[in-house]
Amino acid sequence: MGATDFTTFVWTDADMTTAYRAACDEHGYDAYNGTISTTSGVSRVLDGHAMTEQGAQTVAGWLNNGLVGDARGNKWEDAKAIAIASDDAFTFATKTLRFTLDDLREYVESRVRELDDQWSRNYLRETLEKRPSALLWEFSAAKVPQAVALHTVHAVSTDFTPKFTLVTQRSAVSAVTRYEVVGDNGAVVHTADTRALANAFIRGALTSESPRFTELGVRAVKAHHDMPSGVVARTVRKVSSAKITITVTVAAPRAKAPETSRKGWLFYGVASI
Repeated sequence: MGATDFTTFVWTDADMTTAYRAACDEHGYDAYNGTISTTSGVSRVLDGHAMTEQGAQTVAGWLNNGLVGDARGNKWEDAKAIAIASDDAFTFATKTLRFTLDDLREYVESRVRELDDQWSRNYLRETLEKRPSALLWEFSAAKVPQAVALHTVHAVSTDFTPKFTLVTQRSAVSAVTRYEVVGDNGAVVHTADTRALANAFIRGALTSESPRFTELGVRAVKAHHDMPSGVVARTVRKVSSAKITITVTVAAPRAKAPETSRKGWLFYGVASI
């Protein structure tokens, strides 16, 4: 069976354990229902502090993905709990953090050094080159706790303002002739190193008991092993620099919460499915 992340909110004055049991009762006890009731118990994180609902959800996502702290959920293990209170129990202020593309690049390289598998390292580096803004969520998880206490986070927004440059890439190897077998619609169905091998494929394809084609042709193309077929050079748009802004809304508990304020718990973790 598999696993899935979950987040469950319970608004109640009850203690953590009572609220956890109520949430489990609500979802039933099917061992593979993908909810909080598939966990083995509950443990608290950020003890001694309450957060806003929005802030707790953001921080829980960072924690559960292992991007900050050491409170990641695991299948069949405890759910994690963060105490929450309604927004009227807090006052708010904003803090602006500014970074550059070099800062993001430094972060990615630090993550790469921590990773064991080559696929993940390549994925991070490729994302940095092609879609750097896609890394801002986890970049924020690294930078925000350096600027403010994690339990004070209410909201996080990011802005990525890039500058681009065009880079022309030319083949570094000599061209060779390849033979493409094409259908009547021009789609390439086979590629061969010689004309003879291309013709052999055509004879086999057109004389089989259940032929997929009624007509095939051969097209000779100059190909470079480090370029797509028929391409001798390509121009790529790359991000040369960027301004990165992270705006953090910080929540501070009021000295005395209004009577209308509510208390509760956010539970997160990994459920069985």
